[in-house]
Amino acid sequence: MASALARFGRARYKASLYPPPSSLQPWRTSLTLSSASRPMCTVSPPFQSPQARFLANIFPPICGVWRKAKFAQIDILFQRSLTTTKPGFSRGDGVPAGDKPLIPTYFGCGGVVSVEAIVDGLQAYIEASEIMLKEDVDTNKAIGSHGATFIQRHLENSKRICMLTHCNTGSLATAGYGTVLGVIRSLHTEGVLERAYCTETRPFNQGSRLTAYELVHDNIPATLLADSAAAALMKDGRVHAIVVGADRVASNGDTANKIGTYSLAVSAMYHNIPFFVAAPLTSVDLSLSSGGEIVIEERSPKELLNTHGGLGEQVAASGISVWNPAFDVTPSSLISGIITEKGVITKKGTDAFDIKGFVQNP
Repeated sequence: MASALARFGRARYKASLYPPPSSLQPWRTSLTLSSASRPMCTVSPPFQSPQARFLANIFPPICGVWRKAKFAQIDILFQRSLTTTKPGFSRGDGVPAGDKPLIPTYFGCGGVVSVEAIVDGLQAYIEASEIMLKEDVDTNKAIGSHGATFIQRHLENSKRICMLTHCNTGSLATAGYGTVLGVIRSLHTEGVLERAYCTETRPFNQGSRLTAYELVHDNIPATLLADSAAAALMKDGRVHAIVVGADRVASNGDTANKIGTYSLAVSAMYHNIPFFVAAPLTSVDLSLSSGGEIVIEERSPKELLNTHGGLGEQVAASGISVWNPAFDVTPSSLISGIITEKGVITKKGTDAFDIKGFVQNP
């Protein structure tokens, strides 16, 4: 997508903002693009097309939204506002008089900003996103390589590996290749993966909707199972290792991940199955001493009460209370190793990870 946008060159961008009817409704934006090589097209809310959503995400000043984004490790606070009324401009319908476009406040500067500045700003976002894209894929491939090598080295039968994973950690959750699915893809490429098992991952079914799709797409031998069937699968001796992703890793190794991860770790410990976490070092938060400091999001009760992620018909009894945490925290004592792009963090004969030392060691 970034490359496609880059081909617009120094296209002419024209944006018009319309004040919302009420403070409860989102700002409405239309964005018109044109260049010598591409006919003019207009994208408008609710940003149904991928191109429009991409523009809305990477160029918040045009779209007029509050957003704090991190590009190239720089935090930028974008403002949501219209420019002040200028001579020759109309605030009534948002359409400027004459040729000059009415542009929203850009990086906190009031007034009208030149089209050249907008194009230069957009180009900077495109270049930054392309760098991030390559870095993320490279990171994921490194995680996959380190994980595949480490797992083969530590399993007795390293030529017929059956792996269990949870939620989605593949190309659909990253820029490409994936973290845990990167490990699975690497094992498959090396010809040592017998089968990958993926849980459905209730209540949003990321495993059945996303992970299963990626495994089938890549022709990787795979089996989908209910979350509650994982322990029985381990008892039958059909799982040799478990690898899950991570939303946050505390400095002691406690790991927050999709709800259900902790249950898998407890079952793995009971059945003497190695349990690994695969995540980039950016998921490590050294400011947290333990997983007890990680705030767990609780999601809408409708996700459990209704079908289709809360949008479908109600299937649960009316009046029932719901507890629906999005994540749980797996203590480091249940984790065999943490696979990163730099290598695998292990306990080295102790009961604790030295994550800080690993991260800070060149």
